[in-house]
Order: sequence, then structure tokens, then C-alpha cells
Amino acid sequence: MKTKLLVSSFFVLFIAASVNAQWFKQTTTIPATIPLNSIHCIDANNCFVAGATTTVRKTTDGINWNVTGTVGIQDKTFIKMWSKDTVVLGQVNGNFRTTLTGGTNWSGGFNGDPGVSSANVYFNDVALIAKNNFVSVGGNIVNQVNAANVTATSINTGTSWTNFTGSGFPTFFGVHALSTTTLVACGGAASVYKSIDAGATWAPKFSGTPSTTTLYDIHFPTSDSDTGYAVGGNSSNPALGGVVYKTTTYGEAWVQVGVGTLLPNALYGVHFVSKDIGYVVGDGGKIQVTMDGGATWTSQISPVTTTLNKIHFPTSKIGYICGVNAVILKTTNGGFVNPLVANAGPDASICIGGCVTLGASPAATGGTIPYTYSWNTGATTSSLVVCSSVTATYTLTVLDANNISSKDSAKVTAYVNPSVSFSGLDTTYCNKVTADVLTGTPGGGTFTGPGVTAGVFNATGAGPGTHTVTYTYTSPEGCVITSKKNTTVLPGPTPVQLCLVTVDSTMTNLQNHVIWTKPVSADIDSFRIYRSSPSAPTFALIATVSYSAAALYVDQGAAVTPKTQPYSYKISSIDSCGGESTLSDTNSTMHAKVTGYSLPSKVDLSWTDYNGFGLASYEIWTTTDNGANWGYIDGVAYGTSNTYSHGGSANPAPLTSRYRIRATYPQGCNTGVSTYTYSLSNVTDDYSAINEVALNNWLNVYPNPNHGTFNIELSGIGFEILGTKVYNMLGDVIYQSSEKLAEISIPGITSGVYHLEVITDKGTANKKVAIE
Repeated sequence: MKTKLLVSSFFVLFIAASVNAQWFKQTTTIPATIPLNSIHCIDANNCFVAGATTTVRKTTDGINWNVTGTVGIQDKTFIKMWSKDTVVLGQVNGNFRTTLTGGTNWSGGFNGDPGVSSANVYFNDVALIAKNNFVSVGGNIVNQVNAANVTATSINTGTSWTNFTGSGFPTFFGVHALSTTTLVACGGAASVYKSIDAGATWAPKFSGTPSTTTLYDIHFPTSDSDTGYAVGGNSSNPALGGVVYKTTTYGEAWVQVGVGTLLPNALYGVHFVSKDIGYVVGDGGKIQVTMDGGATWTSQISPVTTTLNKIHFPTSKIGYICGVNAVILKTTNGGFVNPLVANAGPDASICIGGCVTLGASPAATGGTIPYTYSWNTGATTSSLVVCSSVTATYTLTVLDANNISSKDSAKVTAYVNPSVSFSGLDTTYCNKVTADVLTGTPGGGTFTGPGVTAGVFNATGAGPGTHTVTYTYTSPEGCVITSKKNTTVLPGPTPVQLCLVTVDSTMTNLQNHVIWTKPVSADIDSFRIYRSSPSAPTFALIATVSYSAAALYVDQGAAVTPKTQPYSYKISSIDSCGGESTLSDTNSTMHAKVTGYSLPSKVDLSWTDYNGFGLASYEIWTTTDNGANWGYIDGVAYGTSNTYSHGGSANPAPLTSRYRIRATYPQGCNTGVSTYTYSLSNVTDDYSAINEVALNNWLNVYPNPNHGTFNIELSGIGFEILGTKVYNMLGDVIYQSSEKLAEISIPGITSGVYHLEVITDKGTANKKVAIE
């Protein structure tokens, strides 16, 4: 039963391929036309390979093969390692080379038995009995059956050799040392010989048939092993005669094994990693293995079809093969391939809307790459993404390079999602603190979103805008289902600015008009008007105006006297939730007054600044017919002096003149009913009622001081003297007249300072008079 795996819609399972192979062809710089005749290793990484002409390569990492020192131009027949440094190399024509420096330097140069033509004598193999004790065998390469064999021994690490020649013997191709004196060799005529005197003499132990069969290699798993193997084939037709012979008596007796299971191709190399497990290589790139001491053989996958000459395993799993066309093969797993196993991955469960990836990582092991994949859905990838709403079983079929197939299935269970919803959330909220409790169905889920804490929605915490609140519920099967709702939190009231404030255009000036710019907004319910004045400097709420009404408020009543003072205003907006915006900037009306009057009829004006829209200048307007007609007089630049004088001796101002100040706003302010393009001040009062202090300036007394007689004169026009009085410093009237006198004489008046009072139709003028 597969383990179930629950996968959400966001989980992805990645699949990676496994590489499983037997023998790999290694990359070298050796020209492809060079045959490699011999390979030998001292451990898994340190090996030598030798071949035609100057070809000798060395590896110290089991991967890279490098050129060694100078080894001559003759073809190489064998190479054997005693250690990383001590190596013996055989060449054609009976020539040896040895190195004690791991291939950096080579020495030697022995030639075979002078009685045998050196051109036909090859030394084909060597047995390394000790570090300084070598025995090499060979013979006539042309007549391999009975021309002669040759044996050469060295007891000084190859510095010198002793030569033994056996006339009438077959040529030896392979030799193995069982002890320091006992050696077993194989060669032509399917023969096996044994020496018990370190190669000085040889005794025949076996001769097979036919005579055209040559045994090319011999191997005992260990030096003192009773079990050994010799392999060969037809010397004239390599595609035929492949044979394996076995001894279990230290080479005394031999029997043929593997009949019926061996391929027919000639065999040139053999190596056993134990008494029962061994490998042979030969013609056609064939590699065969036995697990039962040679009784039966099976083929391993070879990446080449050209002749393979020798094989060597420095460990039970790591092996090397060399052959023609510069071939070097390597295995790290004994050349064995594990059974092909498909893996569709564990059974899985998904929720509706979710997906799962089937196919383990790797989806196949064993067999021989490359793999091909197919699912019962028609997909041809190693993995399969399933996003199904129904439960189903999915089958993976894997086919390897040898056309071997394997199948595996995985069941995907699709869970039905429960219906998930929630309540308690309104579609619209005012921007005020709220605490709406949210309820999810089924219960036990969690709420998330702006302004949501512990299942409670707070509009102020969320802030203005449209927000999504999510309820997430996890089913008992582990399915995650969500329900979402949107809600809108209204922004705070839109701030509003005043457009213009003005005193009304009548002569009585009983109203102030307040105009604002009405924004287009669905969230404004009304506007609030605030007022202040010099007599009431704190802004106070005076009115509320509906959004649907005109953008105009007329301020009037007992508290509003535009003729006596200016007024300032502010405005705010109120939204449908009752929230109030910030107050607008201040806008203030202008207040104008006559500050002086002098004869002949010059009027002095002053006014307060307009506060609101920007302006370049104040306009001075006047009327002489009680407001029926107004005329522009002059302008005063804004920001200079809020004063102006009208009239004088050259052009006296009419006594009926009234004045007001105007500030023009070209853009205008539309209330929705009418448009205001300027702000007006109040209309000034009748300046003929000017205060008495001003009349004193028009009264002239001369001479002053005098001796009791003096003249009086009022400058300007239109003044009528109604009487005069003189007071002493105690306030007593010492002189009084109701006549229109220009000269006053007071006989007998004593010296001192007196107070003169002149009564006119415009008021009373006063002066001090000094009597000498």
C-alpha cells in the first residue's frame, strides 16, 4: 500500500532522472586509429595503457590519461605495474622498457634469443613476482603452434634479463605467477604450460583442439589460488572459436566451461574478481560476465563494436578495458545493471482546484538508459501533473534501451470541498471606528484582510478604499477553501474652500454673502458655516447648508452689522456619516470708513484688507445719488496703503458723496443660481457728521496771543457759525454771543489762557486763546 500524500494547489513535486549504466567510454587524446593492446592498474585510479608505436598513457584519477616519458617507437605488447612507480613495458621484436619513476623516465632494451629471428619474436606478457623479479613470456608471432616460445627473467627490476628459449613449443601469450617459482602460461594450439623453476623450464598441462585455437590470456583471482581461467579463440577467424578453460588444481588440469552460453567471438582478455565472478572481452566489442565460475555467461552492454584486447579490475567493482581505435572503457559498478523499476510515486490526495505531480525522483531506476516514459493519459514525460476533480489511478510505463519495460501506478483521490461563506461584513462603511463581528461557515476558520483582527472588522483600521476580507477554512482532509468579500470604507469628508465673501450691494448693508466652491462628491451631506469678527474673535458655527442647496449663505441679523466692522468666515463639509472635514482657509470682508473731511470738501478714506482670493488692487467707487448710480474713481495697489483721499480745492467732493471698496475676482464664483465676480465693502456713512475733533483742524484764530481782540475763521465751505463762547480755566463762561461774528473783543479781560468754542451747523470747533 503506497503512502498517501496530500498536496495543496501550490505544491509542486519535481522529478529528476537517474543515470544507470554498465561501461562508459573514456575520452582521451589518443588518435582514433591507434590500437591499445594492454591495460593494468595498481588501484582504482592509477593505471597504465599501452598500444601501437609510442602510445603509453597514464592516469592518476581514473579519468584523465596523460602522456608519459619517451618509450620508443615500437609497438607495445603488454604493460604491468608492480607499484605506482615500478612499471614493465613489452614491445615487439623482444624489447623491454622499465620505469621506476611512474613513467617519467624509461630504461632497458633487451632483445630475444639470438637463435630466433628477432623480427618475429614478441614478448606478450610478464609476471611480476616481486619488485625486482620479473618473468616475461612470448614466442614466434608468425607460427604460434610450435615454432618456439621464449622466456626472459630479471631479478634486478629489469636492468638485465636472462633468456630461455623452448624450441618446438607454442608461443606464450599470457602468464600468471602462483608463487616465486610457480608460473602458469597459455598460448598457441590451445595449450597451457606450467613452470616450477621461475620459467627456466616448462611442462605441458593442457592442449585443446583445434590447433588453430590460441589462448590469449590467463588469470588466477589470487596468486595462490587453485582456480584459474584461460581464454582464447580462432587465431585466423576472430569471429569464431571463443573458449574459456578452467582449472581448480593450480593449473594441473583444465576443462572447458561456458559451452552454449558464450558468444562465438574470440576472447583476448580475462579477469576474475573472485573464484566465481569474472569477465572476458574480445572480438566485436563483446563483454561477458559469469557469476558461477564460468558455467554460464551473460553479455553486458558495450558502447563499442570494435575489438577489445585486455581487461583489468583493480577492485571488485571498478574495471578498465582497452581495445582498438584507442578505446578505453570503465565501469564503477562491475558492469551490472539493476533491474528496471518504474516509480509513479506515492498515492496522493488533492482538493478540488489543486494539483499534484506524479512520478518519483527518479521515476525509473535500473535497466539501461536512456528511458522512455508513457502514462495511461498519453503523456510521455517522466512526471505527470494531475489537476482532476475525480478520483483516478494513473499508470507509468518505462522502457529502457534494451526494450525492457516496467510499470507502476499511483492513485489520486480528489476530495469534494465543503461550501464556505461568512457574514457580518457590510458593503459600505463610514470612516469611523466600528467593531463588526464576522461569522464564518463552517466555523473554525480564520479571517484576514485590512482592518481585521481576531474575526472583527474595524473600518478605521482598514482606512478609506475598497478592501477584500477573506475567510479561510481547512477541511478535515486538509483542503484549504476560501471565501472573499469586498467592502468599501468611505473617505473622510472632502475639504471645501470658500470662493468669495462680500457685503451686500445695498446702501443699508445689513448682510454678508458667503460663497463657496461646491465639489462633485457623493459623500457630502451638508456644509457648516463659521464666523468671527473683531467684536467676537472666536469662530463660531452660524449655519448648516444642505449639499443640494445653492453654494451661498446670506449672513444677516442683529449680530451682523457690516457698517461697523469686517467679518471673517470659514466652511467645512459634513459627510453622510456625520463626519466633519477640516475647516477651510479664512475669508474676510472689507470694512470702509471716512477718516477725515476738510474744506473745500476733501474726503479721506481707509479700509480693512480683503482676505480670500488673490487680487492686484482695490477699486474706489462712489455714488452721489444714494446708490442709484456708482462710478469708479481710482485704484490702490494691493499691499501698499489701504487709504485714499478724494476731492480737495481743485475738485471738491460733493457733500452727498458715499464710497465703497471693490475687489474684483475675474474667475467668478458660481453658486449654482448666480455668479459673483467681486467682493464689496460696506457703504460709508454721511461724512458731514464728521466728529468735532476734525472741525478743530478747520478753525483758525488770529492774532493769538492777543490783548482781548481777535478774529475767527473756518476754512472750507458750507459751514455756518451759530454762536461763540469763551471759558476761563475754571470753566466759567466769560463771553457768549449768538451772532455770526468774525471778530470778538472782550474789554478788561485779564491775561491768561482761555478756551474758545465755536458752534457751527456741522458741529463744534475748539481752540485755546492766549490773552496778554
